[in-house]
Amino acid sequence: RVVLTCVSFTPDIKKIQDDIAGPLDLKLKDYNESDRSKKLWSRLTNGEKILLIMDDVWDEVPLDFAAIGIPDSDNHKGCRLLVTSRSKQIFDKMECVERIELGLLSEEDAWIMFQYYAGISNSSSNDVISKGRVIAKECKQLPLAISIIARRLKDQQLPVHEWDTIIKPLMKYA
Repeated sequence: RVVLTCVSFTPDIKKIQDDIAGPLDLKLKDYNESDRSKKLWSRLTNGEKILLIMDDVWDEVPLDFAAIGIPDSDNHKGCRLLVTSRSKQIFDKMECVERIELGLLSEEDAWIMFQYYAGISNSSSNDVISKGRVIAKECKQLPLAISIIARRLKDQQLPVHEWDTIIKPLMKYA
């Protein structure tokens, strides 16, 4: 199983626990704080292979994995933890077994990602494709910037002639 939770700048332990418990069919709402972490720990160490992804972990607010119910590397029994962060320091503090640093996307991968999040297909108009390529390029091949801007364009359903309002500020900071 794969379980994903977004930690964010201000971690909410109860929300993180609920995010983890839900996909594991574990009900925690009737338990107090310490029992919630014990139940979660028990579920994560029952031997089932579980990949727990904790996305967007920040180092400004220390995260207490034991308080959440996440087993340490000596007691994982099938549960593996993958942590994503923009901060390199967090991995030093966590004494990670392995660190994988992701670089920038290639221009083509940036365009493919932009197409995906913006809902652009090869049958889209030439204007949509050319302006989309400019935006993807001006995002400097940064996946986070691409996903945020492309989703905004898709969610707000901005007409293509208004995409210049996105392009100009991006070019300003190039």
